[in-house]
Amino acid sequence: MSTSTSGARADSKQARVLALLRSTDGCTIDAVVKATGWQPHSVRGFFAGIVRKKLKLDLDSELVDEVRRYRIKAPADGGSKSAKAT
Repeated sequence: MSTSTSGARADSKQARVLALLRSTDGCTIDAVVKATGWQPHSVRGFFAGIVRKKLKLDLDSELVDEVRRYRIKAPADGGSKSAKAT
């Protein structure tokens, strides 16, 4: 079983969450819970373990109307600062 990030299924829960995080407004933990059926602590673990550590994406959060919203920030220079050279 391959765990390649570029080979992820388009209909997977991970792909759905990443699409929510890449939207302009981002998403809330509640939105991810509804989209995946995961528990809130599992969503937070996914954000930390998969989005930030494994995929090395820049996850931003901000408080909007007393609700925390998360989104993946687009790289300013077109490349990730944490990407490894091969």
